[in-house]
Amino acid sequence: MKRKIQKLVLASVRISRIEYWLKSMMQTRGAILMLHRVREERRHTPFQPNRLLEISPDFLAQVLEFLKTANYDFVSIDDISDRLASSRSRKFIAITLDDGYRDNFEVAKPVFEKFGAPFTVYVASGMIDGTAIPWWIILEEVIRTQDKISFSHNGSKLNLLCESTKNKNHAFIILSRIFNSVSEENQRSLAELFAQAYSFDIKAYQLNEMMRWDQVKELASSGLATIGAHTDSHLSIARVTPEQARRDIQIGMDRIFAKTGVRPAHFAYPYGKSRDAGPEEFSLAKEMGFLTSVTTRAGVLVEDHLDHLQALPRISVNGEFQTLNEFRSIVSGVPFFLANRFSMLDVN
Repeated sequence: MKRKIQKLVLASVRISRIEYWLKSMMQTRGAILMLHRVREERRHTPFQPNRLLEISPDFLAQVLEFLKTANYDFVSIDDISDRLASSRSRKFIAITLDDGYRDNFEVAKPVFEKFGAPFTVYVASGMIDGTAIPWWIILEEVIRTQDKISFSHNGSKLNLLCESTKNKNHAFIILSRIFNSVSEENQRSLAELFAQAYSFDIKAYQLNEMMRWDQVKELASSGLATIGAHTDSHLSIARVTPEQARRDIQIGMDRIFAKTGVRPAHFAYPYGKSRDAGPEEFSLAKEMGFLTSVTTRAGVLVEDHLDHLQALPRISVNGEFQTLNEFRSIVSGVPFFLANRFSMLDVN
């Protein structure tokens, strides 16, 4: 139902052409796109609870062609502050991808090269090394292969049927709520126990699905890509102590530097919603020397973001809204402007 309402809103924005009426109020300078995975659609797999994290290479090409035709400039994340400060420049787009999936190198990179579009990959170093625990992936991969899930938590045992796609989606929702309700430390322990119970090899999955360090290094030296930091273990830094957050960010930065020779100057908050990245986390990112930091708060960029370079919003380009008409409405910024009560800033 939520997705249907969102799609209805996007259709209304497109049909009404309301962005032309709101243009002078919004004063949009540009936007940062957020992607995760770029791979062919998995039409044969009806159970895809993480589908919002992936788009097809064909749709990526359509998006870039549309932006090029609409006279957007493709810019590097390094150029964001200069472009925000320049009132005379054309609208711009910076493209980012989170985590460090191998398809970013093998599938997305050729598309970006075709359009001459710079892009940034925020690498969670533990995802490359196979030491991070991506619980959302573990849940999907385990539930996909099971007809029934038995799971103990807080003294209670859950028995979840997973025989149909509907059952599997229900099980994923129930388990996701549990994993989101516990501390970062307990979340990791639960995920490891869950994977062991169903013989899911976390490290093998990551070594197969994530980039290798030589690919990260090749991207860093390509001249088109920027490698950003994304912590080591992909934890929500707002849900641990400042010391733990600082240490995990530093480990990720040091690991990237050791493997590529480039120290990351830009950062993406894991998960990145308001509960995961707020004023304290913005201050920490600034203290650690990042030039910019991106959230997953939805929005476009205006001049006032110059004063909030550690709290930049992004537009999610995801599998739930994989049509150009929907993307046109999203990149206009109107849905975010209206949802944020006629404000372009969401930094608290």
